[in-house]
Order: sequence, then structure tokens, then C-alpha cells
Amino acid sequence: MDLSLRPRPAPAGNAPGGNASGGNVPGGNPPAGNPPAAPVTGPNTIAGKLIRVGLTEREIVIISPGAPGAKETETTLLVPSDVKITRDQKTLKFEELKTGEQVTIHTEKRDEHLVAATIQSGGQPSAAAAMPPPPSENRRIEKIRQALKIADWFLQQMDEQRAAPK
Repeated sequence: MDLSLRPRPAPAGNAPGGNASGGNVPGGNPPAGNPPAAPVTGPNTIAGKLIRVGLTEREIVIISPGAPGAKETETTLLVPSDVKITRDQKTLKFEELKTGEQVTIHTEKRDEHLVAATIQSGGQPSAAAAMPPPPSENRRIEKIRQALKIADWFLQQMDEQRAAPK
């Protein structure tokens, strides 16, 4: 397991909100990114989509777009209690950060670890993630889910019949 805090390419095939363990610090999580909230202005700045807020560990995971033609980069950062967090020039608490938000983070090294120095939230989670699919698509998906549930129940019944003594 890579325990370094350097940014690394995001694992392919991960969906937003995944629970698979990953990242650069134990307990990090993966997913897909959107354009950064603000342009990256220097080597100590990371901009991207916030995909995990670890309240107990005080850590965040960000997906940043890679260079053109490159994979996205997943970065896990510790967030010290003295970090200034803002959204629309208003101070926020760490607990108010939400996954899906676009963020720009200035970093610094503390005790040989890369940590967040300031966090600026770009606001609401991306509109594409918040919008439900059109109603006709919702009904189609619900019908497919129902059919899969029935098929699963049927297969479970068959397994139970095979396992039952005759």
C-alpha cells in the first residue's frame, strides 16, 4: 500500500461515492472529476472535485483533472484544525464541506506531511450530479430494478430447493 501523500492517478472504473479503500492515506476513497473550481496557480495548489470528507480522520480526497491526455489525479490531504475554509467569502466549518463540491486547496508541508493550508469551496455540488434523470428514464430504470429483484428472488428459491434435503 502506498502511504505517501503525493498525488497519484485515480484508479480506472471508479464511480463517485465509491467505498473502496484507496488514496494516499489509509481510508482514502476514489471517482470521476469535473473541471476545477478555479485555475491551478502554483505547485502548492490543488483544484478539483471533493469526493470524500473524512470527519473523524480530518482528511479529504480530491480528484483533479490530469494533463491533457492523462488520467485524473486523486489526492488525499489531512486537514489540520486551524485551516481556514471558505465558500463565497464566508468562513465554514470542516463539517460543512460536502462531497461533489469544486474546491481549490493551498497545501503546505507540516511534519513531513502534505496538508491543507486553506480550502476554498466553489459552492454547490455539480449540477449534473444533483439533477435526476428525465422521468421516462427513471421509470425504465425502476422497471429493470424490479425485474432484477424478481429474478434474484427466483434464483434464491431455486438454491434453497437444491440445498434442502429430499
